[in-house]
Amino acid sequence: MEELFNSYFLSEGGIYRSESTQIKEIIELANIIIRRVRTQYPLLPEIYFNIIDNNTFNAKAALDVKNGNIYYIGVYAGLINILFDVFTKTNIVRELDLNEEVKLSITSTKSTLEFDHSKGFSESISNVDIIALDRYRLIFEFLIYHEICHILRGHIAFKQSKKISELQGNFKEYSDLNINFIQTLEMDADSFATSWVIGDFRRFTLKTELTENTIYKNWETFIPNFAYSIYTTIRIFGFSSLPISKIKTFTHPEPAIRISLIMSNIATILDALNVDNIDDIMSNSIHMLKRAETDVVSVTFLDDQLENVKDVYFNPEYIKYYKQVLHNWNIIRDELQSYAFGELPGKNFLTF
Repeated sequence: MEELFNSYFLSEGGIYRSESTQIKEIIELANIIIRRVRTQYPLLPEIYFNIIDNNTFNAKAALDVKNGNIYYIGVYAGLINILFDVFTKTNIVRELDLNEEVKLSITSTKSTLEFDHSKGFSESISNVDIIALDRYRLIFEFLIYHEICHILRGHIAFKQSKKISELQGNFKEYSDLNINFIQTLEMDADSFATSWVIGDFRRFTLKTELTENTIYKNWETFIPNFAYSIYTTIRIFGFSSLPISKIKTFTHPEPAIRISLIMSNIATILDALNVDNIDDIMSNSIHMLKRAETDVVSVTFLDDQLENVKDVYFNPEYIKYYKQVLHNWNIIRDELQSYAFGELPGKNFLTF
């Protein structure tokens, strides 16, 4: 399976062969999560997970039809490098007066982000604080669940059955709608990942007696740090007030709106679980978003863009568009079911 994965992704760099503990732990985490999802969805097909030798800030799920409909999830080495440095270096920056030579250089090329190793700085994992590593692991849990959702809920097979123009809103049967169905699938994957990450905390961690300085102590520590992890990762793509015509060409929702939707989903889940002090938890989570912005700026050459988040989030034109993107679920849900490996949520489950 390893060589098939390597062959499939060869044009993008092939398999990333490394004996580092960091890489091994991510692969082990992915396999644990895949098995965990399969206990609830036994029809989930076999999925081979590995790392792609490419500096792009990306991860993807794929269907290898040529070799017998094998599903892969590949995380790009660039994603690992960028996130490890961003999450683990902020605590160092707070304590030291660092010059620009040790900041991270993250360059955008053709809508992808690449990591410039020559401008990064490294630190032994043993010297990084526990909370930083918790956040780093937590975001990979989210990303792995996100990619599994693309397979489990039929997104990959559904997209392969359509032309890209159709997925961007030109379905003949839906010709009156100028909308992007790919973004609807991405929002579904975000919702799935958010639910599972919070569910894992509730099932496996919440009842454990924790004495170390960790984010997993209780709801009050976990949710704000989960929000921090989400914001930091999505924020790296940058926020900007682009026209709707441009946003409709993206495969993922505009980052500021995407973060807002995830935060709304978190609040809904906590309410359904009857968690105490939800208002305080969400208020602290918003505070952590501000802290995450400050931290990202401190370790990169990126400018502070927190105000752009507000501009995008409260723009009526954006809100109208994303309500329609969410409503797409009602349009494609029944057709998507034929490609899924388990029962899909009902209509109207994606809300804003």
